[in-house]
Amino acid sequence: MEKTFIVKKEHGADQIGSGMLAVLSTPTLLAFMEQVAQEEGQTHCQPGESTVGIEVQLNHLKATKIGQEVHIQAQLVEQNKRILTYDIQAWEGEEKIGQAQHKRAIINVESFLAKL
Repeated sequence: MEKTFIVKKEHGADQIGSGMLAVLSTPTLLAFMEQVAQEEGQTHCQPGESTVGIEVQLNHLKATKIGQEVHIQAQLVEQNKRILTYDIQAWEGEEKIGQAQHKRAIINVESFLAKL
C-alpha cells in the first residue's frame, strides 16, 4: 500500500518538541508509516477487528523541509497468525528518507477495549 503526505508546519520537529528545527520530525515520519501499515492491515481483518502497532525499528535517513511531499510504501512481508510484519520505505522524490520494520497485531476491538 502506498500514500503520499505533505509535510506541514505542524509536522516539524520544532512544533512537536522532538527537536529545534523546522523539518519533518521523526515521530511524524513514524506516524505516516504506521498510518499506511494500519490501512493495509485492515484488509486482513474481519468485522469487529482492527490492528494495533506492537513493534517498530525505524531509521530516519535524511531531513525533509516543510512543504515537501513524502511518499510512503508499506509492504506486508510476513503474517504469523495474528501478527503482521511490514517493510516500510519513505521517499522524498527519488531519495529515500526513511525505512522501518513494523509489526502490528490483529485484535478484536471490543475485547481489546474491555481490558483497558
